[in-house]
Amino acid sequence: MKHIFIGMIADADRQLALTGAAAERLWLLGGVTLALAGAGAVALAAMRGTRGPRD
Repeated sequence: MKHIFIGMIADADRQLALTGAAAERLWLLGGVTLALAGAGAVALAAMRGTRGPRD
């Protein structure tokens, strides 16, 4: 019975580790998304001034 309990604790630790890794990946993905959105907003703002008539 003692070995089963130790195995259950090890499985719980593994699950927490996997959950932490998944959460870290989601935070990184969110950071990349935010950075790309910011870069897109800056690009649109820069293009807004260049849409005048060409001479």
